[in-house]
Amino acid sequence: MGISENLFDLGDARLEDFSTRWGLIRDDSYIITDKQFVGGKSSEFVGKHFGCDKGYGVLMENQDPWNSHVEERLYRGEILTVNVTKNSQFTDLTFSMLEDTGWYMTGKSRQSSFPGNLGCDVLDRSCNLWVSQQQTEHDNIYPFCGVASQEYTCDTEHRSVARCQRREHSVGTVPAKFQYHGVAGNAYIAGPYKYSDYCMLFSEHEQSYSCTEKPPPDGGTNVFLEKHGPSSACVLHDGEWDINGSGRLKGAGCYSICCRDTNFDVVDVNNEPHSCYQPNRPSTSPPATTTSGAPCSAPAGRPLAEEAARRS
Repeated sequence: MGISENLFDLGDARLEDFSTRWGLIRDDSYIITDKQFVGGKSSEFVGKHFGCDKGYGVLMENQDPWNSHVEERLYRGEILTVNVTKNSQFTDLTFSMLEDTGWYMTGKSRQSSFPGNLGCDVLDRSCNLWVSQQQTEHDNIYPFCGVASQEYTCDTEHRSVARCQRREHSVGTVPAKFQYHGVAGNAYIAGPYKYSDYCMLFSEHEQSYSCTEKPPPDGGTNVFLEKHGPSSACVLHDGEWDINGSGRLKGAGCYSICCRDTNFDVVDVNNEPHSCYQPNRPSTSPPATTTSGAPCSAPAGRPLAEEAARRS
């Protein structure tokens, strides 16, 4: 599915040039010109979803010569990207673009699953430049990851454990402008997908898993003491977990929790309760309620990283 001015009249919407700061490691001033879809409803959606007040439109796929699909590095999982999978969705992005053409009145609304509230910079910079900027400012780089990132993290709603998508590419197979991290031996380290601009992204589907559903049997040992079920959520590991001296690191996992408001208060690790550690917050918490409604208390406990060290 795509939207193209080469195929039909876009009505009041239009395609405009859009400049993106690419910022390769060797040349921070590199600018490329892409296309953006500009329309009343779709531009309003972009502004609200990303928290950007610059009036940007919807960035179109820079590797699609017809400019008929939306940029996959920003809108992965949307039905208007080049790569459509069983997980692709019609959301407010697609509905707003269809209505802007004047050809459709959808009357529909569905929240988008791709991450939002990332600001304007994620829209007008390459993933490499945006990640570098976030790291310099000590900010979160999700939904992107890097060569040194932990293998796993939590999705935006803490319902799933998401895996960093990265792999080695043979020299010469990745276009020069996507060689963000240079050569490692005889290969480039980059994301696996062309239409995501070879960005390393945390995937909420591929090789990732839900915390609330029973995991598929893999015959392995539950090294990180994870627990799945309706009262479980994804919890970031504090520092480096090395359970039982296994030498394996991960970054996040599924654990049964008790909640108060939107904060995790107690995490059940191997049937032992532990208070979530947060800066400037005591390790004990008042009574809370589990997601299933059963009361639970939050006894004093060690921060998760301390517990992991004790078990290693």
